Amino acid sequence: MGLVPPSPLRGGGRKARSPAHERRPSHPCPGRRPAPGPGRPAARPAGLPVPVRHRHPPRGGKVTWYPPLRDEQTTAGPVGLRPGYPYRFQVSGVGRQGESLYPTIEVRGSLVPRPGLADVAKHPVPIAFTGDDIDRAREGRMVTKVYYLEDPEKAAAVEGRPGEALEAPAENEEQAIEDARHRGRPMLIVRLGERPATKEELAAENVPGTILFPGATRMPLPPVPPVLPFQGIIVYDPIIGAKGAGEECIKDGGDVGPRAAPGPGPGGIGGLNPTDTVMQYTTRSGSRTAPSNRVCICVPRFGALRVETGPVGFQQFRAPEVLVQAQVPGKIGFRTKPEEVVGREQARGVVGHLRASGIESRTGPDALYLWSGRPSGLSSIQGVAVIAQARWPEEITAFPGCTSLLIQKWIDPANPEKIGQEVTVHLKFMNPTTEEMADVVVADSLASRLEYVPGTAKSSRPATFVATPNPAGSMVLRWAVDGKLMPGESGTITFKVRIK
Repeated sequence: MGLVPPSPLRGGGRKARSPAHERRPSHPCPGRRPAPGPGRPAARPAGLPVPVRHRHPPRGGKVTWYPPLRDEQTTAGPVGLRPGYPYRFQVSGVGRQGESLYPTIEVRGSLVPRPGLADVAKHPVPIAFTGDDIDRAREGRMVTKVYYLEDPEKAAAVEGRPGEALEAPAENEEQAIEDARHRGRPMLIVRLGERPATKEELAAENVPGTILFPGATRMPLPPVPPVLPFQGIIVYDPIIGAKGAGEECIKDGGDVGPRAAPGPGPGGIGGLNPTDTVMQYTTRSGSRTAPSNRVCICVPRFGALRVETGPVGFQQFRAPEVLVQAQVPGKIGFRTKPEEVVGREQARGVVGHLRASGIESRTGPDALYLWSGRPSGLSSIQGVAVIAQARWPEEITAFPGCTSLLIQKWIDPANPEKIGQEVTVHLKFMNPTTEEMADVVVADSLASRLEYVPGTAKSSRPATFVATPNPAGSMVLRWAVDGKLMPGESGTITFKVRIK
C-alpha cells in the first residue's frame, strides 16, 4: 500500500490542498477561520448533512468511524456528513487478504430539500469500492472518485440502477472536478490509498459534531466552521420564499427553449424540445399552441468520475548552468486562441436552426433566417427596431388549478422515490373557450431520464397515437384527437414512464 500523507483537520500531518479552482469559496464560510474562543461563538455551517451509503466490495467488509470524544462506530446503513469538512474512516476485512483500508472523504455539496424531496436521507450518495479499486490501493496507487449530483437537463439517456452511481474515467483530479461541475453539482471527493492510521489519528482527523449515525436525530454544533467550500446552500428570499432546487428534480412539461408553434404538415409542431408538453389546435382565429404546467420528479441520480494515479517510474533532467543568447528570435508563435474577436463590419446574414435571443449591431443584419419560431429580440443602434413575441392568455395561466388551462399534467405517485420506479403520467386537455377546436394534437417530448413504457398509452377520446425518438434519447409521444373538441369538452390521456 502506498504511503500517502493524510489530510487531517487538526493534529499531526498536513492538510490536503485543493486544486486552485476549488479554493474559491462558493458559500458564506470560505476557507479556514479562527476557532471559536471567548466572545466568539461557533458558526453553524449551512447545508444539511449529506447522507452517504457505503457499498461493500464483493468479498465483504465493514466500515468503522472514529468520532472524537466518543467510542468507535461500525455502521451498516447510511451516515450523515456535514458539508465543508474532511472525514477519514476505516474499511476492514476487504481484499484477498482481508486487510484494512483508510479512505478519506471531502464533502463538497449537499442536497436541497424541496416539495417532493423533503427527506434527503432517502437518497444517499452511494460510495462503492470495487475489487479493482482495492487491488490498486494495495499496489500503492491512489484511487480518487469525484461524486456529483447529476443535472437532469444534462443527463445522458442511460439506464441507472438504484443505489449505484454512474462511473466514468477522468484524466486527473482537477479535470474530474471540472467535469463534475459541468455535469451537475459536486458532492464528494473520495480518496482510497492513503497510509494506514491508528485509532488516535483517525479520531484526530474527524471533527466533533459532523457525523450523524443511524438512529440519531440530531448532532451538536461543531467547534470549528467548515474548512472546505461546498455547494447546495438553501437560498431564501423573504418575499418569494426559498429558491427551487436545480439538480434534485427532473422538470417535465411546459414549453422551454424556443417557443413551440404550428409547424409544417398536418398537425406538425415546431420548437418542441425535450421536456415540452403542448397542445395544438385550430379555431376560427387560426392555429395555436398552448403549453402545460410543469411537474417535478424528485429522484436524484449520482455519478462518479474515477482517477487513478501512482508512481510508474522516474526521469531525471539536468538543466544547463549557463545560457547566453545574443540574437533575439525572429519569429514567435503562440498556440493559445484569442480570448476576444472584434470585427468592425456587420454580419451580412444570420442563419440558425434556433431563434436568436438577441442581435445587436450598428446597422442591423441584412437578412435573418430562422427555421423555428420568431426572434425574441432584434435591435440596432441606428434606427432601433425590436421584435418581441406575444404569449397567449392560456400560456400565462398555465398553472394547476386555473380554469382557463388548456392542458394539465400530473403524475401518480406524486413523489416517486427510486430509480427504476414506474410512474403514471396524466394529461387532461380541455376547451374552456366559446369556440370549437379542430385538429387537436397533444404532444409530450420526454426528458432523457424518462423512458416510455410501451403499450401503456391510453386516451379517453379516439386518437391516433405515434411515438418517435427525440434528441434527448427518449421519445416524443403524439396524440392526434379525432373530430372536434366542442366548448366545455375535455379528454384525458395516460401513459407510464420508467425513471432512469
